[in-house]
This record gives sequence, structure tokens and C-alpha cells, in this order.
Amino acid sequence: MDSEEPVLWIYPGGEQVPSISPPCAKVVLALAYSGLPHSIEKVFGSAKRISPTGRLPVLAFGEERITDSVAILDRLEQLALPRPIGPAEPKARAHDRLWEHYVNDTIYWQGLYMRWCVPENHRRLMNLVLGERLSLRKLIGRTLITREVLRRARGQGIGLKSADQVRAQLVRSLELIEAALPAAGFLAGEAPGRGDFAVAAVTCQSNFRGLTPDMGEAVAARPKIMAHVRAVFAACELPCPV
Repeated sequence: MDSEEPVLWIYPGGEQVPSISPPCAKVVLALAYSGLPHSIEKVFGSAKRISPTGRLPVLAFGEERITDSVAILDRLEQLALPRPIGPAEPKARAHDRLWEHYVNDTIYWQGLYMRWCVPENHRRLMNLVLGERLSLRKLIGRTLITREVLRRARGQGIGLKSADQVRAQLVRSLELIEAALPAAGFLAGEAPGRGDFAVAAVTCQSNFRGLTPDMGEAVAARPKIMAHVRAVFAACELPCPV
């Protein structure tokens, strides 16, 4: 194992939500479950001084800096962790990774759309991030951040859809998760894995500080998913926000 304790940089959260960013929250959960000693630094504002991409999370082992949540968990799996963050059996491992990628490539974007592309939700988010009273500097920052996120959403394709279409897709995604969850245990076995951390990281903040009440209602209507979130946080020995 690397001798130097790793440092994880994340966007802040609150109310027991590890981070306002699902990829950051996923890595927080994985690290907590792994038992690997580490420290966490919260970044308020720009991450350009830390991340070559300007985005978080970033995990650092000394001079080595890993960006992207999937790459970070890949790097962690190379270590002799106190507790593995995914199953060892090949078929279960593939199942676990498929869930992680489904959340990253589908549900993450649905949540991003609900925060940034639904006008009333976007106003709430900007008030939270930048404050109710906007100076000229904050107003410019608000505009630039919004343009960048909307550019990414359009490039991915989800930003070209209507709010009703995305809400319907989100409901289908939640139904898929609910159908896949076993009566006991986790998505790929008796212990939580990368797919479970990813699902919990998105659903735990479905209505963080009232930002996306439509998404919050969709998650809260599914007690099996809520129980899954609580089980993941309990396994990680972290307080649960739901």
C-alpha cells in the first residue's frame, strides 16, 4: 500500500450529504467503506488550482493526482485495501461495474438536468451556490457556470430534451434500480460495491436542500431504494441523509 496517506478533494455538501456532486459523494462512500486512512479537503469555488480538468473529485497520493471518479476507484482497487470496494468473482464484478457505469452515464445526467435545466430548480441552485444577493462578479460567475453546464448537457444529448421527457426517463431509471435490488444484500452481492456507492450517491441527494423537489418525490416514493441508501451509508459507517 502507498505509504503516504491520500487526500481527496471534493465539492462540499451538507445535512449529512457528503457532497453536492454525486461523483464526489461516490468516492467519499467508497473510501469510507474501504477503511483506507485518508483525509478530505472541501473546495469552495474554482477547482482549477487542484484539478487539471477544473473538476472534482481529485484523489492525490503525494504528487500523483487522479481525476474522474471511475479512475479513482480503479486506482483504489490496485491497493491492498482493508475492505475491497467491489466483488472479486468475475461475473459479480462485471455486474457491479455495469451498475456504476449506468449511474454515471444515465442517472447522473438526469439529476444534472433536474438541477440545471429546470428553471425553478436552477434558480434555487444558483441562490445556494452564489447567494441570494448577486454582485456583478457573482452574476458573471453564475452566467459562465450555467453556460458551461448547459453546453455539457447539450453535448451529452440530455440537454436537447424536454423536462417532461427527462422526468419520465428518471422514473424509469428508478424503477429499474428498484427491480434490481435484492430482498437482502446489495446489487452485486452481500457487501456494497461500486454500483451501490454510485446509486446511493445520486439518490441520497435527490432533494438536497429542496433544490429538486420533483426528483426528491420520485425517490421518496420508492421505499426499497430509500432502504438501500440507508444500508449503504450504514455499511460505510456514515450518517445517512435520508
